[in-house]
Formats: sequence, C-alpha cells, structure tokens
Amino acid sequence: MIIRKRLTCWADMKEIIKRILKRLGVYTFFFRTVFENRLILKTVKCAWRYSCLAKIAKRKPKDEKIRVLFIVSEIAKWKEQSLYEAMERSGEFYPVVGISAWNKQSGLSVEELEAVHKSAEAFFDRMGDRHVRTVTCENGCRNYHDLSEFNPDIVFYTEQWAPCPKQHPFEVSKYALTCFLPYYVPDFGITHIDCHQQVERMSWAYFCLGESWARLYRRSLLLTCHCNKFVVTGHPALDVFYEQRDRKPKEDYVIYAPHFAFPHPQQQEFYLIGTFEWSGMAMLKYAEAHPEIKWVFKPHPILRKLLSEFGVMSKAEVDDYYRRWERVGLTCYDSDYQELFLESRAMITDSGSFLPEYGSTGRPIIRLICAKNKHIPPRTAKSIYDTYYQVHNLDEMLNVLHLVVEQRKDPMREERLKAVRASGLASHNASQCIIDYLRKTFSKADA
Repeated sequence: MIIRKRLTCWADMKEIIKRILKRLGVYTFFFRTVFENRLILKTVKCAWRYSCLAKIAKRKPKDEKIRVLFIVSEIAKWKEQSLYEAMERSGEFYPVVGISAWNKQSGLSVEELEAVHKSAEAFFDRMGDRHVRTVTCENGCRNYHDLSEFNPDIVFYTEQWAPCPKQHPFEVSKYALTCFLPYYVPDFGITHIDCHQQVERMSWAYFCLGESWARLYRRSLLLTCHCNKFVVTGHPALDVFYEQRDRKPKEDYVIYAPHFAFPHPQQQEFYLIGTFEWSGMAMLKYAEAHPEIKWVFKPHPILRKLLSEFGVMSKAEVDDYYRRWERVGLTCYDSDYQELFLESRAMITDSGSFLPEYGSTGRPIIRLICAKNKHIPPRTAKSIYDTYYQVHNLDEMLNVLHLVVEQRKDPMREERLKAVRASGLASHNASQCIIDYLRKTFSKADA
C-alpha cells in the first residue's frame, strides 16, 4: 500500500514537472531529452561504441568486402539506388536492401504488410538489387529480426520514424556502424523532423545535403549529440541530375506533384505545406482542359489514404480522382521517377523535398504555397526557392500556368540557374563522396 501511494505521488509529481517545463518552454530538452527518454545518455553510449567499432573496422582484412545493409520500409522511400549501384561497382562493398517495417506501419494488417513487402521485392528485383526481409509475418504476427543475423559492417537508415527496439540504432551500435540518409531531399531544415529523432541522434554518421543544413543541425543539437557526425556529401537522389545536367528533355512533360500535408484538424500543425483543398481539383480540371500538354501525376504516397481518411473526399471520389489523372496522362506512385523528371519541362507542386530535388535541374517550378507554411528554409535553399513562381491562390495559379505551361515563357530562368549553380546541390556525385568517407574508416583506405 505504501509503495502504491509513493508511485502515485511520483506520477503526480512528473505531471507537475511536465506542466512547469512546458510553460517555461524547455520541456523537450530538460524532460524528454535528459530524463524521460535518456537520449543524451544513450547518444553518449552510441558514440563510445562507434569509436570502438571504427578501430575494429581498420583491422578488417582487405580481401573482405564491406557489408552494407540498407533498411527501407516501402519502395516510395527508396532514394539510395545511385549509392547502391556505386557500391556494387566499386567491388569493395557488398550492399543488401533490408525490407523492414517501422512502428508507423503498425496500423497495417499482416495481409496489407505482406502486400507492401511483395511490392518492394518486385521493385528491387526489377532494379537488380539484392534484398532480404528483416521482418517476417508468422501466424498472424510480425517477427522483427535482429540485424546482426545479416552480419553487417554498416547499417544505413533511410527513415527516422521509430524502428522496433531490435533494429534501433542503440541496439545496432553494439555490432555495426550506423548511417542516416533521409528518404527525402531536405527542404526547409525543420529540426524536429531532420535531426531531433532518435535514429538521427544515435547514428554514427549523418550525410547532409549541404553546409547550410549541416550547420543548422549542429547548432540545434549542440551538447546533446556528437556533432561531428554531420558530414556534407550531398544527396544520392541528385546524382542523376548531376550526371545528366546537359540533357535536354524530349517528351516535355509537365509534372503535378501534390503533397499530403494540407491544413486539416487531424494534421500535425508543425508541418503544413499542402494546398490540395484549393488546388487539387482545380489542377485536374486544368489538365483535362489541356490535353495537348503531356501530363505526369506524381502525388505523395500518403495523399490517397488521407483524402478519404480525413473525409475530404469519399473513397469512391478519391478513386475517381486518381482514375481521371490516369486518363489524362502518366502517373507515378513509387520512387522511380528520375527519368520522368529529366524528360519534363516544368513542375507544379506544394511538396517540400521536390523543391531542392527538381530545382537542381534548373527547370521552372510553380510553387503552390500554403498560407499556414511559416517555415524559413536554410539560406542556400531560400536563394533557390525565391526564384520559383510563387502561387498563393487559384487566380495566381491560373495566371502562372498560362505564362509558364501554355506560353512556355520563363522570365525567372537566368536568376534561377545562377542560384542553382551557386548552391552546388547538383555539382558533384554524392554517392562517391559517401563511399570515399566510408573508405577512410576501413582498412581499405590505407591500401
């Protein structure tokens, strides 16, 4: 009875402390980071383990390949194909894709998860990539495998959202170096998304898009993480645009890429960038009215689900919306879209990651801006985004579409190309930079 009373008192005290720290604006740091999740202690432990593993890596026999395991939960989030292929060509690495499932997919039934995994296996077979399942479904339950079963030297995380304990960097750091490379090209530098998650904090190396982003992350996590982990390499998703920077599009596609984060009571307030409520149906009607234009519909993978789940449309209306786009032009629902980008002449989007990704081509972007988007991007990104055609409402959108899409005029072209060149985003091969960094850790760097 006494113990129960003490526990109740302690729980009440925790709630009081939480309320006080939230009112002072320091709850996230002092309570969640230091006390509740013990993130700083865990991060220090990971850093010590990595220092030991890095020393062991130096003694790896030169005739043994460096085993790399890429963890990915769905094909729409696979942006590391260029890095995988570069590792395979080098002859020094043995890359494998590990098909897994994050806790965010806990709402999927076993049958739905099996369908996701079979789709991923078919995709990687088509790409010619080795792959294994790091989670299996047995007797209606998920069985997460310990990643040590695959004997990796390096584990690449492509997603930061709460992996299962067995596959968490804190556990994996006991036997392998871990790297983080986001499934998206960072856009606004939102630290809550980009560097505050546990996977990001506890990874051995975090490969950054550019110096502006690395500087932002280091400053944000000062004293709570080993900040020398932030390594500027660029993102492999941009490699194809660097390698084919002089290519001229033959098909002249115009891409419409709507995002799922439109304002809605059920959406997360810190990341509202979508405009579907005023632009989604208008764009479809515009495309149907202009069949002479070669259209590509590239929606965010989550958009379809949220439109019906939030009641914006019924499921039948959502299905009809997608079918109408399929009749208008091409559609792309996975991450194999680089060829479409290279064969296009413009993009209309309210997405975040496509702003730097498609922007690196130097081609015009009609940027649909959400009124609730208050994020200020890093300096390098802002210098490019300011050269896009900014659209805040339907009238502005139709005027800019008439100018850029119908009349093919691009008055911002020279200013945009100058900003893209100055940014250096697609001025080198990011995959090679990452490989060079990894080589230095292993004995092969001394060969």
